[in-house]
Amino acid sequence: MYFIIADVTDLAEGSNSEIVIRKRTELNKRRREQYNKATEEERSQRNKLRCDRRAKQKINAIECQQVNNGVSNTSSFSLCCSHGKVKLPNLQETPPELKRLLDGTDELSKAFRKNYRMYNTAFSFTSTGGEIDKRYNNGGGPFVYRIFGEIYHQIGSLYPDDGEKPVYSQIYMYDNQQEVEKRVSFPHNDELLDTRIIKTITEMLDRENELAKFFHSIHNRDVIVHYKGGGLHRISELSPSYMALQYPLIFPFGEDAFRTDILHRGVSTHTATKKDKVSIREFYAYRIQQRSNEGHTLIRGGRLFLQFVVDAYACIEHSRLMWVKLHQETLRADVYNNIVDSVNRGDADAITVGKRIVLPATFTGSPRYMQQNYQDCMAVCRKLGSPDLFITFTCNPAWPEIKEHCNKIVNQTPDVRPDIISRVFKIKLDMLLEDLTQNHVLGKVIGGTIVLK
Repeated sequence: MYFIIADVTDLAEGSNSEIVIRKRTELNKRRREQYNKATEEERSQRNKLRCDRRAKQKINAIECQQVNNGVSNTSSFSLCCSHGKVKLPNLQETPPELKRLLDGTDELSKAFRKNYRMYNTAFSFTSTGGEIDKRYNNGGGPFVYRIFGEIYHQIGSLYPDDGEKPVYSQIYMYDNQQEVEKRVSFPHNDELLDTRIIKTITEMLDRENELAKFFHSIHNRDVIVHYKGGGLHRISELSPSYMALQYPLIFPFGEDAFRTDILHRGVSTHTATKKDKVSIREFYAYRIQQRSNEGHTLIRGGRLFLQFVVDAYACIEHSRLMWVKLHQETLRADVYNNIVDSVNRGDADAITVGKRIVLPATFTGSPRYMQQNYQDCMAVCRKLGSPDLFITFTCNPAWPEIKEHCNKIVNQTPDVRPDIISRVFKIKLDMLLEDLTQNHVLGKVIGGTIVLK
């Protein structure tokens, strides 16, 4: 981030470069002297008062504090529940078998948590598309789930082709003992999965998971049609069972995911408009929020939770792209008139001109978005002058606020809680900006730009 300070800009008016440099040096020296004059006790007291004033805001912003009627009693709850407009059914408490594996300190529990993603894959009903990038997971830092290409979920026939091993939903077509054996011998998993854990999870899902019950009911019917072949079928991101089919170990009851007909709190079905419905972003923002009055199976997923977050973001991005694709006429009428205008508005590469899909400047990361923000930065500098301060603000996973909220749940570490890290970072960033732009701790700010990476 960079900022332009008013008094430094005033010094530069009508002065040559040597005078400007000398005056800026003198000004910075005076600021350091003023800071050093304050005793350590005074600085600590000032920081303590400022932190105490914001302490409640920190706690509320990290963990959603909806009151009993679902409406927040403060105006700071925007991301988690849109100031109380979004209210979804609470997630149930973790089943006892899964809770023991997540809380336990024995070797079996540790092995389960280490291979949580592998066990989830063994019980998943669907396969996932996309190429996982493993270059960053070389043992030198926290686990990173990074994927290339389009993310999608697919489901195949209920029975494998002759000579093929059953996988995914096909394994649910077998009886309990056969089901356990098939899962242990699931492709590429035979050296990592423990038969005792597989048996425990199988019994749990057969008892609790509605999707598992449904697939077993198909197998137990007296007369069924054995479908083989036919290829894989892609599941829509708007299907209520989209996430539960892929993540049975973080949705052990088969809970529904996003639907297009979820209304905001207090809205009647007779008067509802498109703006009165919960968006896919609002849904997943609500779901990954930590709350004390619901189950924590989802956010306790460890590395599996990281995969879920990436999957949820891909769903949100796909929804935005589909909107752009289906509203090309409207977007072209506003921002895309001819070839000359297209270059001026961000299509600098001539080979892309004329293609059917155009990403507007409102789509984050698009060429027009980057071009527009660059021009805005240049306009600020052209109007107010060159930056005086260039500040880098980095998140620290060891911050006490992060550790405090991770410690509320057993066996939680910051490296698998990106939701907590991002919220604490945003709170501290807002505090820094308040000190710079409102409290003027480094001088009166008249312009600036912030870039988050």
